[in-house]
Amino acid sequence: MSRSLLMSFCIAAFATVCAVLPANSQVPPTRPAYVPTSQGIFLVFPFENEGAGPRLDWLCEGLEELTILRLTAGGQKVYTHAGRASELDRYGLPPNAKFSHATMLRIGADMDADYVIFGKFSSDGKSLSLEARWLRISPTGLAAPVRETGSLDSLMELHTRLTWKLLAANDKAFPLSEPEFEIATSPSFGRFRALYPRLTRQ
Repeated sequence: MSRSLLMSFCIAAFATVCAVLPANSQVPPTRPAYVPTSQGIFLVFPFENEGAGPRLDWLCEGLEELTILRLTAGGQKVYTHAGRASELDRYGLPPNAKFSHATMLRIGADMDADYVIFGKFSSDGKSLSLEARWLRISPTGLAAPVRETGSLDSLMELHTRLTWKLLAANDKAFPLSEPEFEIATSPSFGRFRALYPRLTRQ
């Protein structure tokens, strides 16, 4: 896939995120004025359900989508879910299959990505544990996992901290603090609710 097509995907995703805001909404004065420089092109895979039960299977793609939305709102270049699924279909691969690190590395290289993000989650019905890692394409490198655990209804807060930790671990000079990152990517919540209304019923 060409970088120009990738950029079209990113712009479309970010425009959709912003569209959930009221037309007359004002930018909060605390919103960071500085947008971080993109660390590269990210490819996000669905998160694995590690013992959370089938009731939360929707979070596999849900966390993928939420990660894409937060990264995009945070100034990063990211393949959309549709873009990833389309490329995998072109290769004859199912979009929700579990891939080894080596396979994700090859797919990421073929799609001209710089980083692959993957993760997993577990839940006992009350608490939720999230884990994510990034895999650098070239030179090849695998980051240590970052983890967050809390109540099931604190999904958004847990994911905010998880994504911020991923970016901060990849760039020690990442310019946004965790609270600033939360403010900068807050429109993602509205878009995620629209995509996954199950969130309101958990």
